[in-house]
Amino acid sequence: MNTLPTDRKTGIPCPDCGTLIPVTIADLLGPSGNFICSCCGRMLTLMRRESAQALGELQKVQEAQQRLDRQSHVNL
Repeated sequence: MNTLPTDRKTGIPCPDCGTLIPVTIADLLGPSGNFICSCCGRMLTLMRRESAQALGELQKVQEAQQRLDRQSHVNL
């Protein structure tokens, strides 16, 4: 079974300087939609309408993760 490392940082590389802008699924689904590079200050804005299908899929992923978290707490 292939597993992804759980300590791997998630994010978006800044298009200007390449620094990883930390972004989680919760951040993408949250109300802001603005992400700022801590290195150069570049602001990225999520285009929600154009990304609606991908955001819908991310919502499903987040819900599945939450179900797994609840199950793992119950089974302890």
